[in-house]
Amino acid sequence: MPLLARWLADGRPVPAEPLAVHPSTEGEVRVAVVDNFGNCKLDRPPAELPGYDGAETLLVHNRLEGRDVKVRCYDRLPDVPLGEPGITVGSSGVGFAELVVRGGSAAEAFGLRQGDRVFGLAG
Repeated sequence: MPLLARWLADGRPVPAEPLAVHPSTEGEVRVAVVDNFGNCKLDRPPAELPGYDGAETLLVHNRLEGRDVKVRCYDRLPDVPLGEPGITVGSSGVGFAELVVRGGSAAEAFGLRQGDRVFGLAG
């Protein structure tokens, strides 16, 4: 980040590629970006997640375990207990949801990569 800030301050062009965002169909929430910490930034706000309306927990698919697991919803990242997974409003974008493991990597814990579906995979 300091290098990027320096480039912006110097007016240098920042190397980037545009990425088209295609909204998923209902129930197909996907990982939009995995950041350097392993937080999985999802492709929609928390209120648009399946089952989020007033729910304390959501079922998230853990690809490593091959099953859906309950993950608690939190208002902010600091509210997620250390070492635990949570779904929270992310710091990127305007209120998009993130699947996080505070102090760890949600991508590693759940076996997720950019483009992977997050909900509704276990039958």
